Amino acid sequence: MPVSCLAVVYTGFMLGDAAAALAGKQIGSIVLYNGKTLEGSLAFVAVSFMSTIWMVPNRAGKVFLISLGLCAAELVMVNLDDNLLAPLFITLVFYVAGGHLAFLSGAGL
Repeated sequence: MPVSCLAVVYTGFMLGDAAAALAGKQIGSIVLYNGKTLEGSLAFVAVSFMSTIWMVPNRAGKVFLISLGLCAAELVMVNLDDNLLAPLFITLVFYVAGGHLAFLSGAGL
């Protein structure tokens, strides 16, 4: 599994997670699950997508799915270290589903 694939997933997760925390605390009013808000989740997906799409142009749909998957993993991972496990889990899911995650080189996913 190329390190560049992990870099895309981790970049999206870390920036999305920070945006979710800020948006959720400042403007969050609709609680979804375990204190996580709709506004924070939307911020997560938007920032995750925007921060990584430039790394893999012409793969917007796949990057968006990764952003959604990361957000979903963030929502449900309560008692686990989501900063480590969520990106690894999503990378593994796409690796298994697509055979490999080498979408940076034009193949895969």
